Amino acid sequence: MAATWSSTKTPHVYMATYDGGQVVRFAKQSEVLEVLHDGEDLPVGIAVDGTHVYWASQAPDGSLRRAPLAGGPAETLYTGFLAPWKIVVEDGAVYVADQFAGHVFRIPLNGMPAQQVAHQMGPLGIALDESHIYSADAEGWAITRAPREGGGAAFAIADAEDPIDIVVDEENVYWTEGEGGITAMQSKTGGDPPIVLKSGQRITSAIEQDDTHIYWTESGGGRVMRVAK
Repeated sequence: MAATWSSTKTPHVYMATYDGGQVVRFAKQSEVLEVLHDGEDLPVGIAVDGTHVYWASQAPDGSLRRAPLAGGPAETLYTGFLAPWKIVVEDGAVYVADQFAGHVFRIPLNGMPAQQVAHQMGPLGIALDESHIYSADAEGWAITRAPREGGGAAFAIADAEDPIDIVVDEENVYWTEGEGGITAMQSKTGGDPPIVLKSGQRITSAIEQDDTHIYWTESGGGRVMRVAK
């Protein structure tokens, strides 16, 4: 299936199948996939709000796209990324990690200009809380934190080998380490050694969370995994 990114903020899990060029979803208690959009060009970085599903494309134009959850045609919101990966929709804007640009971009949904709000060596996954942006910095081999509104330096809160994706809850940061096949966690303030939730997997990638579980994709095994918090 080669599902690379997922979102669990609704009763469904949404995924972009990078190799298959599809945006799909399935109910959390079901294994039946529903194809929402087909023929997409290298889709990654899926996110969901109350009305739309959003994803990025790693085609040469590096675009941000969305489609209504109720069905309907997809539209392009922004082009010009070098290598977009994880996206997060929050407070009327979409945040996009661009690995090759070394920035996290904020794309307002009201049509205002895009902004660079965080800089790392090569961010892949990102997550937000009320005050900070957390990044899986694949080039810097670190889990980092930076002010959400920009203007401050990012600093490492944990070392990570080949970090791919990241999520946060009120207290902790959770991430995957792709080639190492590891899923790990750490407090958002850092300081303590990371806790390994699962190891020995075949290329872990996307990670998400809800009130009760952590979910992630094992791309090498074509599986979606979960563990209770």
